[in-house]
Amino acid sequence: MPVFYADNPKTCYVFDGAFDLAVYNVVNDGLIAIGLGTSTPEKVAADVQKAFETWNANKK
Repeated sequence: MPVFYADNPKTCYVFDGAFDLAVYNVVNDGLIAIGLGTSTPEKVAADVQKAFETWNANKK
């Protein structure tokens, strides 16, 4: 991934390429829930933070 971004400096990281699925799926589901009005940004942020911390603690 670093070589691609070095060769293409006017682009940005895509979440599913930068995060593990255990985190990205929570982000994606949360964004959908916000759009549908079934969750709040604060709730989604807390869920994503928890997913990231859990993933980070368990990675080897």
